[in-house]
Amino acid sequence: MKKHILSLALGSLLVSTLSAEDDGFYMSAGYQIGEAAQMVTNTKGIQELSDNYENLSKLLTRYSTLNTLIQLSADPSAINTARENLGASAKNLIGDKANSPAYQAVLLAINAAVGFWNVVGYVTQCGGNANGQKSISSNTIFNNEPGYRSTSITC
Repeated sequence: MKKHILSLALGSLLVSTLSAEDDGFYMSAGYQIGEAAQMVTNTKGIQELSDNYENLSKLLTRYSTLNTLIQLSADPSAINTARENLGASAKNLIGDKANSPAYQAVLLAINAAVGFWNVVGYVTQCGGNANGQKSISSNTIFNNEPGYRSTSITC
């Protein structure tokens, strides 16, 4: 019975000590735990707020750009300048042979096709490798390829 009363007294003392707010430790620990839980809950809200702010900033930037473009579209001098720039670019693409990327690309493709056709013509007309026998055709250099500026092939 004494042990039962002693354990009951110690348990009661322990409970009263844990509930004690004299020094404020348990209460402040509880507040800190609650504050930490609230901060964890608020972190999601803060992140959502930050994401929404970033999206709003992007939308405002797009709006500003669009507004500027709308104002420029109503300006006749800006429209004429854009038209002149497009016309000059188109003239450079087809008019200037030295600096025109389109002209150079087409010229390169034609030269490659003609060179390939010359090689095919040389191989078929001069024998190339006839029935597994060694070819007796002559060697050619770049400016003297078969059919160079002529209608015939010299083997």
